[in-house]
Amino acid sequence: MTKEVPNEIPAGGSYQVVDPLTKVLCMATSLEGLVRRVGQVRSAMGAHTGTDLRAEVESWLCRDYPQDCVPVDVAKPRKRSRLLLSDVVHGTQAMIARFISGHSVPREEAERRAQICMKCPLNTVFDKPCTGVCGTLLEIAMLASGRQGTQYDRYLHSCSICGCFLQAAIWCDLESQCKGVTPTMVAQFATLDYCWKKCG
Repeated sequence: MTKEVPNEIPAGGSYQVVDPLTKVLCMATSLEGLVRRVGQVRSAMGAHTGTDLRAEVESWLCRDYPQDCVPVDVAKPRKRSRLLLSDVVHGTQAMIARFISGHSVPREEAERRAQICMKCPLNTVFDKPCTGVCGTLLEIAMLASGRQGTQYDRYLHSCSICGCFLQAAIWCDLESQCKGVTPTMVAQFATLDYCWKKCG
């Protein structure tokens, strides 16, 4: 059993945490703002951002602000009540960074995966402050697919388990993708009989 932060706005009005990786104090008035700030600092310092930066930040907050957290069973996949753009960008960038040196799957396999993902209850629409899907994510998807895309792209959003943008994820070989998932994600994927993203 672990804990997560159910609300965007902290009970005390703001968060202040030190990122263990960069040793930089990050402050924000919302969970989304803190995740974004930590990501910006890591990017500026050339530090590695994992697939689930939000989970990292939540673990620090639950250590320092236990009153803002609730217990959850991480072994059970669940659809996030709110998936933020920063979650999707971080998850997808972590996957693509490993994919660049890997290989794209054949179109037939990408189409098969897309059919599975579009019907999955964990295919989650995420907040888009830009119009439609932001250019950064579309460019990542185009890079992954070799500018092909699939006939199901308009139905693909983001995976609630790993946060990856599905239009990109379906094209990436499993070896590249599995290097970026956490043990908790592996356990959650394993409970879904139909899922193609089996790691381990």
